[in-house]
Amino acid sequence: MNENGYYIPPEDEEPKATEAKEPEVPAVEEPKAADAEAVVPASETQTPPPPPPPEDTRRSVITRACSSGMFMALCILSLIYTVISAFPVMSYSFIEGSASFVSEISIPIIPLLITIGLWVIYTSAGKGEFTASGMKLVSGSLKAMRILTWIGLVAFFVSGALFIVAGVMTVYMGNLPENIVVFDPSDIGEITYSLKEVLPYELIELLERFLEKLNDPDFLGTVLVVLGIVFLVASIVSVIYVIFFSYLYKFARSLREWGEGEGFGIRAVRGAANWLMVMGIFSCIGALSMSPTAALSAAIFIVSSVFIKRSFAPYAE
Repeated sequence: MNENGYYIPPEDEEPKATEAKEPEVPAVEEPKAADAEAVVPASETQTPPPPPPPEDTRRSVITRACSSGMFMALCILSLIYTVISAFPVMSYSFIEGSASFVSEISIPIIPLLITIGLWVIYTSAGKGEFTASGMKLVSGSLKAMRILTWIGLVAFFVSGALFIVAGVMTVYMGNLPENIVVFDPSDIGEITYSLKEVLPYELIELLERFLEKLNDPDFLGTVLVVLGIVFLVASIVSVIYVIFFSYLYKFARSLREWGEGEGFGIRAVRGAANWLMVMGIFSCIGALSMSPTAALSAAIFIVSSVFIKRSFAPYAE
């Protein structure tokens, strides 16, 4: 009411401005210790795996292989073969009532050099050292054998061709050239007389007939052709030996170069191992004649083949 007694209704209050309410955000629970570890990247929580062990170096591969028992057996076999090959050869002759002994010693130079090289390699490998000198000695000896087999191949082939041509010409001409006699009867008598105390009588009689028939052009031509064929067969066998020593030399040289850091692998590993096994089988056939050198050669070839395959096949180029 006012001063005059009249009732005045209260004035409406101005509406207050409604305050804008922010949207409610759901409360995020803090992760527990176990959940917290799960959210952290694995690279920060897990320890990195240990580095792989270092790969074998080339020289350690060679030294480990060349210090093995198999390589030592190869060295021993090579030494025995060299010693047996150097044994003196005794021969007995009885001429005109006098007996005599002849002793000849032949030192196998190339097998001796290979044996020395193998023992140098084995001794150094036993100390964990890589030696190129021993490998050079072995590879150089194998190279010399390859050259010698090449020379023998050419010599056998040329000789065989000449014998065949001479034999065909002798048969074609029908007579020997004038004033040419292969064996004079007096020469035949001297030859058979010097052999009568060594060979039995039957063989001496066959030898006399053979030498007499050499004055027949047809027979002489046939003999020359047969000799030519024998020499040609020998040249074919020499081809096998040339291939064999070429593979061995290529492997030995490549092994040395690979150990010195050259190339990405060892060449001719399978070829050398396979040819060694083939030659070992042939030597086993030769050993049936009770030859100690053939038996030792077979053992050396087979052990070498197994050793090369087992030690260096994974590193073949």
